[in-house]
Amino acid sequence: MAVPFLVLIAFFLRPVGALAQDLKMDREVSEEMLDTVVKDVEKNFYDPTLKGVDWKPLVKHAHDRIENAQNHAEMFTAIFSLVNKLDDSHTIFLPPSRVARIKFGMDAMAFGDEVRIWKIKKDGAADKAGLKVGDRIVAINNFQVTRKSYDTLQIFFRLLRPSQVMDIQFVRGTDPPQAIRLEGDMDHGEKVIDLTDIDAWYKLIREMETEERDEEKEVTANYANGTGYIKLTDFEQEQALIDHMIRKVKNSRTLIVDLRRNPGGSVDLLKDIAGYFEAEPTIIGTVETRKKTEDMKIKPHGSPLEMPLFILVDSKTASAGEIFARHFQKNGRAKVIGDMTAQKVNVARIFAHHSGTDVVVSYALELAVGRLVFPGGEELEKRGVTPDQLCIPTAADQVAGRDPCLDMAKILASTAVVPAAKP
Repeated sequence: MAVPFLVLIAFFLRPVGALAQDLKMDREVSEEMLDTVVKDVEKNFYDPTLKGVDWKPLVKHAHDRIENAQNHAEMFTAIFSLVNKLDDSHTIFLPPSRVARIKFGMDAMAFGDEVRIWKIKKDGAADKAGLKVGDRIVAINNFQVTRKSYDTLQIFFRLLRPSQVMDIQFVRGTDPPQAIRLEGDMDHGEKVIDLTDIDAWYKLIREMETEERDEEKEVTANYANGTGYIKLTDFEQEQALIDHMIRKVKNSRTLIVDLRRNPGGSVDLLKDIAGYFEAEPTIIGTVETRKKTEDMKIKPHGSPLEMPLFILVDSKTASAGEIFARHFQKNGRAKVIGDMTAQKVNVARIFAHHSGTDVVVSYALELAVGRLVFPGGEELEKRGVTPDQLCIPTAADQVAGRDPCLDMAKILASTAVVPAAKP
């Protein structure tokens, strides 16, 4: 059962010596966590066959790993690894959060097949070490970095087995590979975490990205030739703010919708925003769970905005962002511009738990409880949205502060043929 409340993270407040002396208690707590997570998966994962995974031997192996573990990090890794075997973008074990957090002052993401730094905090650890925007990360702690592996490595090294030191191999421009040892800054931060909010966990490893989204809650513009622009940083914003943003661009001839680095969010808000652009009730697709199949319906907001849409996406456009982009691409309303999206599209629920009496251990499981199927049987999980116009900024673009994909969208929007108004 999901537990919608805030709880004090106490597990990591124990002295280091106490942790070393009480492995037995750690194992008992971790075994209880594992049993609870296994029950959640077996009861609620959208696929009753668990995608064909040979589940029971894997569960036994996780128990064995916990029994032989020498610290809680190894125990949490055993649970994480078990859940990770389901290979689902919205299914992840969220271990107890540490009160002390390590910040490296940078965010990286995939640009095509490369993973590059896209933002660095001034005077942060990465800045002091000499890393720069546009640097391509090749390896972290001797593990190869790829488009597929980067997020998993961040979870491993920053949540499961955090270290204040990170050895990074990187390439700058045409220079040969370089190695640097990055020493993170300790941040004691909050002591209370909302276990029903997945972003509260991800912000631990996407520190700069989360700060940017907080700064850009409202971004609209009106360009030449009647082109409007709206940036949706996520699908978690207040309805009044969305209404305000739409009013600013409703008279545009064409409209650019920027979903880059949009991680998704509320399905209800997705449907609500999509309703501004539909004239009739429309079904995006169906959500299939273990117990039922339910249509994902859009309800229009009176007179629709019927201008041509140009939707910007990148490798971080995920979940609800991918659904929005593909829906309007499929029905011919929009041209999608940018990189292949994140391929993370399932319907998830947070199962938050706590155990213990003297020491309260709080943890959670994000679990895919449904899959979204578009009309015709198409799914975006593991497939993503393929842009109509591929656009991937180069490292030189990043260094120079250029935005070639927005420039491309402006050109396409300004020259678009707008359908004649209906009589």
